[in-house]
Amino acid sequence: MESRFVYWHTRSVKKGAALTVLSGVEKIYRMMDGESVQAGFPTDAAFRFDPEFKRDTLPVDSYINVESMLVCSKPLKDFIEARSPAKIEYLPVTIFDHSGKALPHPHFIVHLVEPVDCINFDTSQVTWSASDSSSLLYVEHLEIDPARVPADRRLFRVKSLKGKAIMTRDFAEEIEAAGFKGAAWIDID
Repeated sequence: MESRFVYWHTRSVKKGAALTVLSGVEKIYRMMDGESVQAGFPTDAAFRFDPEFKRDTLPVDSYINVESMLVCSKPLKDFIEARSPAKIEYLPVTIFDHSGKALPHPHFIVHLVEPVDCINFDTSQVTWSASDSSSLLYVEHLEIDPARVPADRRLFRVKSLKGKAIMTRDFAEEIEAAGFKGAAWIDID
């Protein structure tokens, strides 16, 4: 049976830029934990094109980046925001190209806050982290319990599964149909 939920996956685009780590933000781990950071988010938060990929200079709508954050163009951010999924912060960031010049169009981290406790541990196959008992180290098979996902959470972070964005399949299909460069999804299994 096909899962109602999928992972957000940033697809590689030919010549599409990839990004290095987020700079200008302290305690990035808070973001990975799904904590709200909107109040006081620094105005100088920035990413840079990854120097390992000098020939990849094409701006995209969803950027591959070291922290696996949802770094999106304004059109993709607006598309998501217009559909009103709950518990999301839209954090403005600057992206600098290989020459150090800021890209002219706005970009945002689509930051998913308040992770949802929705893993069905009876049917999932997971390994817990030895160093952090609240985080999963490895997932062989993941099943989301739809009854534990609020209806307004079409795009969300899962409690215990740090850094992974989950969305409803129908929402993923809407994004894909709109043709955003780099935005994609993969089945949970």
